[in-house]
Amino acid sequence: MQEINSLAIGGGPYFQAEGWYNLEEVVSRYNPEPFVFSPDCVFPFGKGSIRQIYSSHCLEHLNQPTVLRVLSESFRVLAGEGKIIIALPDFDMVLQRWRDGDDEFFNEIRWGLGNCIPTWKNRGIVDCIDYRAALIFCGFWNEAYGNHFADDIKNDSKAYHGPPVLPKEKLLELRDSCTPSELSHYLRKAVLENEKSLKFNHQTAWSRKDFCHLLESAGFEVITDNKEFIIHNYSSIPKITEMVEISMYFVAKKKNG
Repeated sequence: MQEINSLAIGGGPYFQAEGWYNLEEVVSRYNPEPFVFSPDCVFPFGKGSIRQIYSSHCLEHLNQPTVLRVLSESFRVLAGEGKIIIALPDFDMVLQRWRDGDDEFFNEIRWGLGNCIPTWKNRGIVDCIDYRAALIFCGFWNEAYGNHFADDIKNDSKAYHGPPVLPKEKLLELRDSCTPSELSHYLRKAVLENEKSLKFNHQTAWSRKDFCHLLESAGFEVITDNKEFIIHNYSSIPKITEMVEISMYFVAKKKNG
């Protein structure tokens, strides 16, 4: 049995790498026993038993209490001199490109919107930069759509996977007045108030500064958020350059490590 030194959080249903264990919710032949992230989840590892933790584009899919739990459990299982490396969408950049009206930045290939946009007509949503950007801060799908991450997708007249169904004018108001965290919080609240039988895609967001504070509040010390440095020095991590152009990165350790 191979020794487990490294832990992937939400590595995807097809993640495989020697020496790594993947906590993932989506079932696959590589992940027959899915792990459910929740506000009371417990990682299946002992205290201080993991030398390296990596999470890429996972935390933004979880609600805030679950994110706090994931960070708490990461702190518990991480070895004293271990490192946690986290990649997230660069929400500061997303918000600025939205404000700049940079249509090309929000192209459907870069953000994986190909299966989503065709459903927008079912809710009267016009495909434009404002709704594409809003989806990055908060998006959801309904029961009729299926399951986006399990490749169980339907596209009938009731299916929907997209941003909150709000007037464009409201989105522009939020764009010009909110931080990334405030924006996702407002949009998530709007979804919960107006929708039923839903599953969130993205539902949390942070500025770079806010996420550093979040890590610190969980007991970590941020070592660096320099993307180029992290990519170079942690190149052995599987797929660390995946979605690199739209990501922000953090490396942290235990404050008492």
